Amino acid sequence: MEVNLDRVQKRVEALFKKEERAREGAETMLEYRADVCAVREKTARLRAVRLAKEADDNVAKLNKKPISSKTAQKTPRVRKKQIKPLSTARAPRSSSA
Repeated sequence: MEVNLDRVQKRVEALFKKEERAREGAETMLEYRADVCAVREKTARLRAVRLAKEADDNVAKLNKKPISSKTAQKTPRVRKKQIKPLSTARAPRSSSA
């Protein structure tokens, strides 16, 4: 009889563990689906923000007046200094003491 009770107890424990794993699996699946949904929502929000920014940038480009060549600021030209050639070598000065 004791052997029979051990079998029954092991079977009950095995069924309990199996049901527990099934419950945990279902909870994990719910968490996974919630995460996937959150990622999709975040991606959609970020995409909408990006598209709105690109649209604003395009409108700003269209509204910007082109600069004509007459009104554009010109950069001043830098003149190069001309180097004069050295004249012939000078004779050393004689110092009178």
